[in-house]
Amino acid sequence: MGLHRIQRVRVAGYSLLEALTVLVVMAIITSFAVVVYGSYRRAARARSAAQQFEALFGTARTLAINQNAHFQAVLDLGNSGLWIDQVDSLGQVITPKITTPEAWSAYVHPVELFINGLPYPTGLARIQFHPNGTSDAARIVLLSEGADSRSTGELLTVKLFSSTARTRTYPGNRP
Repeated sequence: MGLHRIQRVRVAGYSLLEALTVLVVMAIITSFAVVVYGSYRRAARARSAAQQFEALFGTARTLAINQNAHFQAVLDLGNSGLWIDQVDSLGQVITPKITTPEAWSAYVHPVELFINGLPYPTGLARIQFHPNGTSDAARIVLLSEGADSRSTGELLTVKLFSSTARTRTYPGNRP
């Protein structure tokens, strides 16, 4: 009888422990990516709504100056709508909705809205624009749905300056 030697052949591959380690690392990276992407989407929605407000205010200012007439930007806080009306010098509507009403993202909510220092929590908020290039002062603080209202990093503030009727958007809750 001959001695037969059994040789072990090492098979190339990964052990179960190595494969599980890779899966755990991938799960951790994926969870961070999901959180970051959600935050990015919320911020993008808020920026988009802020740009809509800026465009609305810019259009109302341009109409007031070019047509030498009074206009008002209307924000429907209950239905997330916005449009422009032509008004007389006393604020009475002459031509309603001269721009097609549009809606801002349903995922973005005004946390605060002040016009000339007065809060507007609900209803229709009207911001006047005058032929001389001035307007009411306004401050709108926006928050995306799902964002943390206590974190100022999640907020955007759109300010309308009365002396020039120009807007500027700031990160956070600016006075």
